[in-house]
Amino acid sequence: MQSIKTTVSTEIVIKKSRFIGVVEPIRKEEDIAILHQKYKDKYPDANHHCLAAVYDKMGSIQRFDDDGEPSQTAGMPMLNVLQKQGLTNVCAVVIRYFGGIKLGAGGLVRAYSKTVGDALLNAKKTVRTPLIKSSITASYADAAKLERLLENTVTILDKVYKDTVTFTIELEASTFDNLKHSVQETTAGRCEATLLEEYETYR
Repeated sequence: MQSIKTTVSTEIVIKKSRFIGVVEPIRKEEDIAILHQKYKDKYPDANHHCLAAVYDKMGSIQRFDDDGEPSQTAGMPMLNVLQKQGLTNVCAVVIRYFGGIKLGAGGLVRAYSKTVGDALLNAKKTVRTPLIKSSITASYADAAKLERLLENTVTILDKVYKDTVTFTIELEASTFDNLKHSVQETTAGRCEATLLEEYETYR
């Protein structure tokens, strides 16, 4: 499954009703409720703040909320759009300002689906990437040449200077074995990359 790199949005008007659609990438399940509240606060005078979200690497965690629209006419159609595009770790919110003309159940389904679909036309898709966080402790004598190696191959998250220098780094899991070899080669076996954490993100 895929996710999206950055927040995308759109705005459409259907029979005088204004629909504002936003789709954001999320990093944890708790972000779903946070984002829903964020847009309720941003558009407090809107009639509806409907939501759909998919989370975890297989997209098995699903949430939707019609927020006062007739059942199955808003949140579920929005969720269907996310699922059909094979997305996960995303949250979609559609804000509706009612224009005085009722759209009917079918019209609402089409309106909410279109709003999310149109927002995603601008999305840059990402793929799931397994990552590793690692630490390397080096003497001051080895630290300079080790840092040059790391700057060209990984993301340096932190450097701590005490009696020694400890680097905390992030890299793709598939490159970890090569990095360990390069670290030992660069420091003549005096330093070793230690695994701290394995996790996944979307890039």
